[in-house]
Amino acid sequence: MNFFIRKAESSDIPFLVKAVIHAEKLHTDIISYCTLFSISEAEFADQVQLAFDEEMGIPAWDFQNWSVAMSESNTPLAAIAHWKEADGRGSESQKFQFLSVVNKSKVNENQLKAQFELLQQLGIPRTVGFIQLDFLFTDIQWRGKGIMSKLIQNIFKIFPNETFQIQVLGVNKNAIQLYKKLGFKENERREVDGIKVKRLLADDVKINMINHGKS
Repeated sequence: MNFFIRKAESSDIPFLVKAVIHAEKLHTDIISYCTLFSISEAEFADQVQLAFDEEMGIPAWDFQNWSVAMSESNTPLAAIAHWKEADGRGSESQKFQFLSVVNKSKVNENQLKAQFELLQQLGIPRTVGFIQLDFLFTDIQWRGKGIMSKLIQNIFKIFPNETFQIQVLGVNKNAIQLYKKLGFKENERREVDGIKVKRLLADDVKINMINHGKS
């Protein structure tokens, strides 16, 4: 099929929010932030939309850090977030802090702290200076056509000679296979029992993968 790739625009934000929701759920009904902050999927979607609309400076939720694949009729087919991890507050902390402020009236702080500490045990720090790839999403009717592969390869062209980092849950076998085909290698693996049972993530295993590009 014919499609083209471009940088995301503000008009793409509804599709980017959809990408965030689907990437978080990973074919389940589990969204870690919904569990942490006792909010519904719809509330979480509204809050991600707010972060995009208000340009809160959260790398993963800034439309200028996204690329989209578009059909010839200008319909979004797939999307991917990409940014260089900066020194200082990590991009994951920025998301958490934003949601903490938005949901401060709804959160039991002791429960939140316990759940977040468990989630952090599975977390793998993003490396400062590496290009991060996240929230990879292809709309269901367009999957299996190589669109995401082209999107990732386009990111390689945007950032020549950089090192790329991507994190994936162990259960996402198809994604892991794709990343390996594109030159990513497993760099670190963490496992914590109970993450899935407590509805914090769709799997208890997280894998960090690295691609050193042309360097």
